[in-house]
Amino acid sequence: MSSTLYIGEKNALTFPVMCDGYLQIDYSDAVAEEPYGIFAHDRSFTVEAIITPFDINGYGFKLAGSNSPAGTVGVTDSIKTMPTVQAYNTTASHYQSHTYRDEANRITDKMVLFHNDNLQLYLQNSTLTTQNQPAEYKIGMIVNASTDDTLVTANPVIKSSLRHVGETATSTVYHGEDSTVKYEAASANVASSGHTSGQATFTHDGANHADDHFFVGQELFTLSGQVFTSIGKVESVASATKVVTLDAVVNTDLDSETLYTHAKREATYLLNSFHIAWAMDITNGRMTIYLNGDVVATKIHTDYGSGSFPFYIAAEDTYIGQDPSTGTSTQFMGQVHEFAFLDNYKTEFNSLFTLAPNYRDTLLYYRFEEIDE
Repeated sequence: MSSTLYIGEKNALTFPVMCDGYLQIDYSDAVAEEPYGIFAHDRSFTVEAIITPFDINGYGFKLAGSNSPAGTVGVTDSIKTMPTVQAYNTTASHYQSHTYRDEANRITDKMVLFHNDNLQLYLQNSTLTTQNQPAEYKIGMIVNASTDDTLVTANPVIKSSLRHVGETATSTVYHGEDSTVKYEAASANVASSGHTSGQATFTHDGANHADDHFFVGQELFTLSGQVFTSIGKVESVASATKVVTLDAVVNTDLDSETLYTHAKREATYLLNSFHIAWAMDITNGRMTIYLNGDVVATKIHTDYGSGSFPFYIAAEDTYIGQDPSTGTSTQFMGQVHEFAFLDNYKTEFNSLFTLAPNYRDTLLYYRFEEIDE
């Protein structure tokens, strides 16, 4: 069989940040209103998808004025990164991005890729802050047999990067051993007579209060020669004084010490695609999640072995991109390149860059990645 090669810009089903949208798989389209395709499917299955997730945290720094490297609301000209209200003396509710989804909720939000009453597949943000912290995602699935059971990766598996390239080493940018940017100078240092050995607090030498220069969760370092040493993470920052409290005592005197912090994290996953598979083996109750062909989570459903394991795909409208009953709090933001629902439990994948489902096993297949000829 001959093949034709096309060169052009690839497309995808795109859910931009701050959208409210989904693809509805309409049960009323079933043949003669009988179970068809995925509907009422009660056997083993594998769902494969190739996706590119977007950053729902945004480029956040809760620092005031010129100390914030991202201005007042972070990135506002990209469909891939959420704006993030960050400057002090700003009314957050005046900004659309905050009313769409406030920063406190974004850090644990689920992005639902597939929703049926008996099966939900999703990415879940698992971060502690939006400050210098792009979203990082766990992968999860919920299978309802007699009861719901959840399988989710123990840790984020789609992560941001602390190291990046493209900056020239200067007095404020420091490179690691592999010549990637890893550290930069903090916006203030320890004042003279600002710290006593054995204490967890220090006073900084900057022009403004502590919350203008440092943020909770920020890791700080000192530099001796070529060695960076962590002194801990910021636990609290004063809003009316220059006092910074760390999460542990520092047993060396930090008076007049120059401080460093992590370079700005980058959501490098915005430029990549990921092959994700969710699989369920009805014969033994095993639920498995794969990322780029590797098992990242697996377990036996709690209902298996109870004498009844009545799993099936509910014969009802099903959705890609959101659970409409919860609205934008479950909105998937990213690109779906391909999506397939297969009538078997897969343990190996022929390709991680495109889907090649076997026609006999395919219950549902979407290919959004056509190109402009």
